[in-house]
Amino acid sequence: MCEPELPGWFRARTYAHFDRPPTASRAVSIATDPAAVAKHPFLPLVLRPKSASTLQPAKGGRRWSTKRRPIGYVAHQDAHIHARYASDLHDRLELLYEDPFGASVLAYRSIDRKCNIDFAAEVFDEVTERGEADVLALDVEGFFDNLQPHRLKARWTELLKVDWLPEDHHQVFKSVTRDAAITVPRLRDLLGGEIRRRAGRTRARICEPLVFRSVVAPQLRPRSELVAELKGKPAPAGRLGIPQGTPISAVLANLYMLEADRELFSALAAIGGSYRRYSDDLLLIVPPGRGADAEELVSDVLDGIDLQLKAKKTRRVAFRVAAGARSATRLYDDYTMGAPCPLEYLGLAFDGRSVRLRDSTIARFSIRLQRAIRRAEIAAREAGSTKIRRRKLYAQLSPLGWGSAYGDWEDSEGPPRNIPRMGFHGYVRRAVRRTGSEAIARQGRQLENKLYRAISSAEERLKK
Repeated sequence: MCEPELPGWFRARTYAHFDRPPTASRAVSIATDPAAVAKHPFLPLVLRPKSASTLQPAKGGRRWSTKRRPIGYVAHQDAHIHARYASDLHDRLELLYEDPFGASVLAYRSIDRKCNIDFAAEVFDEVTERGEADVLALDVEGFFDNLQPHRLKARWTELLKVDWLPEDHHQVFKSVTRDAAITVPRLRDLLGGEIRRRAGRTRARICEPLVFRSVVAPQLRPRSELVAELKGKPAPAGRLGIPQGTPISAVLANLYMLEADRELFSALAAIGGSYRRYSDDLLLIVPPGRGADAEELVSDVLDGIDLQLKAKKTRRVAFRVAAGARSATRLYDDYTMGAPCPLEYLGLAFDGRSVRLRDSTIARFSIRLQRAIRRAEIAAREAGSTKIRRRKLYAQLSPLGWGSAYGDWEDSEGPPRNIPRMGFHGYVRRAVRRTGSEAIARQGRQLENKLYRAISSAEERLKK
């Protein structure tokens, strides 16, 4: 007997949570039954704080800045419900992204199978075609954390073309705006040690229901309050924002921004500019001298939906042509010219002449490379060997990838699961193909040589 085909939104999840992973048929049955969803008791969010480091401009050069981002994990059945309703809202929202406006919203969508490299290259191509322009890269302050529930509810209602949210949609809405949460470190303290990360074959929970009710439940806190505390910010007045990391978070963010996106696209087009938004990153390209007007316009529109720009992350770059050569120069807050400065966007940098990988992209990969070599060196020393095991290093950190490092394989379904997939250098090759940049190709070769030198140095140390 053939198993029924699962809907496109369904995805099995392997992490451990407060519920057991349901069977596929049960998960789909509940998620597609409005009556069941309307009565579904959504479980608390588990927050796993993650830190991301980026290179930021500073006096005398650059410095590393660390940002804490609490990523939320919802319970298994909750995730399936979120995924099903996210799929429905996404399809409705896509109908409103008519051309040319729709092409300005880049994140959380599938646009002609494009990726960040394509989006960045299109920006650089437009700047090149214009010749001269003011380009502004703006960041929304605490984007997910500051979305107003009443505005989200209004947009949700309008999207469904109803006066009131149906009971099932309202239950889903409450699950992301009135949710409770607990952090992984706090769970470790309560449960006396490391907690399960994977459900495994036994479909295990983090803890049994009795323990949850007696030990965990009394320690639950409003998610918005807990997130603010983790980020070192004051607790908000009342419930605010939506969690990051749930299956429905992305589409709700785009839904919240729908009217603001449309207004900004039209307003910037009216002054001869263009608008793009990738999640909370806004990029404006306007004629020379119109940057201040465009920035003020964005600030006003965001203020109308209770959002603000993060001033310290604003980047302004002036592209000008002199003696037949294009240059990129930093614009200060008052729009006076500063020092030469490339435009950085979605992992790439453009100085008016060539495209390169961002310094922070190179730095992160270099740190990852050094740590991997160090781990391999320690493993070799413990094994009493003077040689480092190179295959996995080559697969993950060199242009060889799993194809060459692991030998030839013929399988229409892809490589065996234990073979690492191509990572950074695959990204480099795609960037070179899309931009034609010899500078990026050279950066890739330099990092490849750095890997081989690091391995040789480690093996020299092992011999001593």
